[in-house]
Amino acid sequence: MPRYLVEVDFPGAGTLQPDELRAVSRRTRHSLDELAARVQWQHSYLAAERIFVVYIADDETLVRQHMTRAGLPAGRVSRITAVIDAATAEHDDTDARS
Repeated sequence: MPRYLVEVDFPGAGTLQPDELRAVSRRTRHSLDELAARVQWQHSYLAAERIFVVYIADDETLVRQHMTRAGLPAGRVSRITAVIDAATAEHDDTDARS
């Protein structure tokens, strides 16, 4: 299944307290249950005013549907075409494709 990166405008995201993070996470997990295995939330990165969410999903529509059910405003949704890191420089072949 393809992977997607979603940018969510979320004022104060970088300063959420542990109980607030748990509430967002629970709401997100609960809405995933409703969509079965067609969309999976891998993890999220929180920055000052934004959340970046990585999904595995059949298509972008399912990602947006999940975000709506979780009560989060999906901004830009981008399909991830490759992943690179420091180890990528050590390989001669193209292992970076996702």
